[in-house]
Amino acid sequence: MTWFSEDELRSLAGNAVFQRGRGMVGKVEDLGGLVDGVTAVVVGSEPYRVGLKHRGGTIEARCTCPFAADGAVCKHAVAVGLAWLRGGKPVGDQAVVRKYIDELTKDELVDLVLNEAGRDASLLRRLSLRAMAKQTGTLSGRVDALEQEQAFLEDARDVLDLLEEELAENRDLIRRAVEVMAQVAPDIDDESGAAAAHLLRAIALYARACAVNRPDRQELASWIAGFEKTLPGWLQVRPFAEALEEDGLRHLVELAGDERKLREQAVEALGDVDELVNLLAEDPRVDHVRIAKALYDAGRVDEAIERAEHSMTELPATRCGELAEFLVSVHLEADRPDQASAVLERFLWRSPTKQAYDQLKELCERLGTWPEPRKRVLRVLRASARERQADQLIDVLLAEGEAAQAWDAAAEFGCSQSAWLRVADQVAEARPAEVAGVYRLLATDCVKQASRDGYRQAVVLLKKLRRVHELLETDEEFDEYVDELRRDNERRPAFLDELRKAGL
Repeated sequence: MTWFSEDELRSLAGNAVFQRGRGMVGKVEDLGGLVDGVTAVVVGSEPYRVGLKHRGGTIEARCTCPFAADGAVCKHAVAVGLAWLRGGKPVGDQAVVRKYIDELTKDELVDLVLNEAGRDASLLRRLSLRAMAKQTGTLSGRVDALEQEQAFLEDARDVLDLLEEELAENRDLIRRAVEVMAQVAPDIDDESGAAAAHLLRAIALYARACAVNRPDRQELASWIAGFEKTLPGWLQVRPFAEALEEDGLRHLVELAGDERKLREQAVEALGDVDELVNLLAEDPRVDHVRIAKALYDAGRVDEAIERAEHSMTELPATRCGELAEFLVSVHLEADRPDQASAVLERFLWRSPTKQAYDQLKELCERLGTWPEPRKRVLRVLRASARERQADQLIDVLLAEGEAAQAWDAAAEFGCSQSAWLRVADQVAEARPAEVAGVYRLLATDCVKQASRDGYRQAVVLLKKLRRVHELLETDEEFDEYVDELRRDNERRPAFLDELRKAGL
């Protein structure tokens, strides 16, 4: 039997992260069970190693992605959990393993550990670190040594691994490690991001240590507030919520003062949705998506939908994209596909772009309802082209394989030079005579830029123009045009040089 449920995953991650994780289940690889958990690799923007463990009757999730560095349950952890629930085999029985170990002699246990370490590089490394800690001095000394950049880069990972072995006992030392690393990490020129990852991991370890060995809540709140002032944006409050409890979080709200982000985090960790919504609404640039998600995660679904839909009518279209995505995910989760597609169609009315068209098309094709909405939204795009330019309509038509219609739209409504070029390239074979005029106009404009890049772009266009004249069997006309360009620009040696290099 499994030791966690889908509902528990959703509760720990929050509905928004849970939904994103559900969409990544197909990217889970190397899924395997441990005695007390599950490991896997999730192939996202890069491969991320994920581990889920059974701790105190709940899930302890770890992932190598940046989102999880502060202890949050990320979409990769959700994906691994769901993959395990859908097809994983039962994990081993820890009680059976303990009984087996209890029956071993000391020599048998030593041999067992050495044999397993020889086959498991991770275990061998952890045992080696413990041995080195006893041989090379106190762990406290190794923490203090991290204030030197070279020691930080070389030893931070090993030191944190050692500290993690005894979280409760090492709580104060982990805090010292955070403070030392915070002085060094931000100033290290490290393109790999390893320095920042070490500091984030140390902060996450301290939050976990506080959860298992509770410090004074008021003092912890004061430390968090001071750390945020010293190094803004690095520490997240939620992982410390269990240790702070309500009175510590309330104290942190007071200490935050005008530090809006810290106040928001503390209020959010308290779980007081109304207080969080009021606080977010005070911001001059209100985060409407975050308000809607907070209401949704609190189970106030209808209120979240109403708030998001109202915001979409009040905000400029440029700020409605995330709200539309939120509403779509909510309606799909509730098995309301028609309402989900209606949200995207309304959004396209306000933001008639190819991106909005593609989003609606992808959803409707998945639902099997695409032909009818397509007719309506193309009318919207044509109306928009009439008022502005036809770039978005042209790109949609080209993507749909309707190059002739795209050319007609460019001719009827006008478009940018880059759109003219895109459509001209698509219809050159079918309409060479008309395309020739476009290439000439664009090439002339490129020459007028009087820059080396402009001249190179002009040469590219001239090569395309030459191909068009070959189709028309008017090669001499092309040569005459290039000769004319050369004469008109004889005082532009860089342009003449580009022509020469291109064989023109």
